[in-house]
Amino acid sequence: MSFYQANSAVPSLKLVPSGIVYARKGQRLEFACFSESSQNIPKWATKSDTKFPSGVFQDQQGRLIFPANTECHSGIYTCQLSNQDGSVSKNVILVVDLSNIYKLDLLLLTDVDVDVQPKSAKVLRGGTAILFSNINGTQSKECEWTRMGAGLPYHHQTYGPFLILRNVQKSGEYYTSTVSNNDGIGQDSVQLHVDGEKIELTLIALRLLKSETKDVSCNGAGKPAPSVTWIKVGGSIDQSLVSGVSLKFRNPKQEMAGIYECHVSNAYGNVSARLQVDIAAVTSILPGFDNSNPNNAAYGAFIGSALRPSDYHEINIKIKPTKVHDGLIIFQSNGFAENTPSTMHYISLGVKDRHITFYYSSGPQSSPAGISGKVVYPLIIQEGKWYHIVAKYERGWSSVVVNGGTPAFTFGSFLGKSTTIDLSSWIFLAGLSDLSLNPLFEVPYGFSGCISQLSFNNKQIDLSKPVESRQMDKCGAACEGDQVCRNGGTCQKFAQDESYFTCRCRDKYYGNYCE
Repeated sequence: MSFYQANSAVPSLKLVPSGIVYARKGQRLEFACFSESSQNIPKWATKSDTKFPSGVFQDQQGRLIFPANTECHSGIYTCQLSNQDGSVSKNVILVVDLSNIYKLDLLLLTDVDVDVQPKSAKVLRGGTAILFSNINGTQSKECEWTRMGAGLPYHHQTYGPFLILRNVQKSGEYYTSTVSNNDGIGQDSVQLHVDGEKIELTLIALRLLKSETKDVSCNGAGKPAPSVTWIKVGGSIDQSLVSGVSLKFRNPKQEMAGIYECHVSNAYGNVSARLQVDIAAVTSILPGFDNSNPNNAAYGAFIGSALRPSDYHEINIKIKPTKVHDGLIIFQSNGFAENTPSTMHYISLGVKDRHITFYYSSGPQSSPAGISGKVVYPLIIQEGKWYHIVAKYERGWSSVVVNGGTPAFTFGSFLGKSTTIDLSSWIFLAGLSDLSLNPLFEVPYGFSGCISQLSFNNKQIDLSKPVESRQMDKCGAACEGDQVCRNGGTCQKFAQDESYFTCRCRDKYYGNYCE
């Protein structure tokens, strides 16, 4: 009888190059890490398990890529590979810019003779320095580094005889390397002196009105003097905005909104900062109407979309009733003077018996003969609450959704009838200039409440600019209850003018209302 026992072993790992790698600034580097005994892709990490420095990445073959290294890329990088039997890792030390390496010579002899050169080193404030213990002796152990006799801050890295100091701030501090073997202990220190300043950034958050002029400077100070580069995250920057270290906004357009990055660099490293630019597009003053008294006849009229007759129309509106009664919320038609109620084309929303109701007509008695109908949404509306209404018409079929609920539909057969609706007149909110011309006899009055936003056939309507109005009053702030911005966006007022707002959109959404 024979038995077979499977062999198990942790994977082997090769690192090219390995050990200590010295590189010039701007040099492209590739660290290859692979195994001949495993098909798994190794994983690279920094010694402190933090994110890679800016620009450094691992490709799909497991290589660590430095497109153009800088002094701040100096550090200890670890390649690790695992299988079911265990894991193995190897380290490589990258040193960029030899001028930042200061050596401590420690001699581990029987009499423990120690000599250090130089005794002090200079580094820019916020800069990086690499200390190296030159150890001579036998049976030496891994050295230990301390700062002023205590432990090291978390952002400093150690690996064997190397100590990498990042973001140096304080002058006069001593860093000590201690190495021991069977013959004794060797110990010596180096003192760092802060010389000059690393780069400092001054950026301001920016929210612009469309008619506003603003300059934003990215101020960097350092030795040597740094260079400044502006980029736009997720797109190309309009070069007409860039003037030296500044962005100059003149009559801002909506497409200028976004996130800008300022990159400031010199021989000792680089830093960056982000600037969020918002362009106000719409007013935050809500129109309000009170038609609880039929004699008020409050309304607002707005220029609609210049569309040809269409089989598709959509209303997207948010309302807050202050008093619930039957009345028109919105109405658009092909005109009153040349039509009767039975020949008129129109799209409308109204409140009927406390229900949102969607009305449409392509002129049942016009030529060619059209259709008419309505959709009643089952939700009973209440005073003081916001309602987001989306009403759609398409070739005689129609639907209404309120606050993202279940749609209400109408379907039918329209063989031989026209389903095209011509909308060429003004858009009326909360009523009409002459309610006696209203073809919807079951909603003879106007709406009472606030309207926070309106888009008609995917065109945003600026509610601050009616072409005609009567008793159209202000009705609170647009950011009230976050009712303005869609898809989880956040409404923010402009400090310069609180009658304007901007929507901060979540990822993948954009537009005035994050629509």
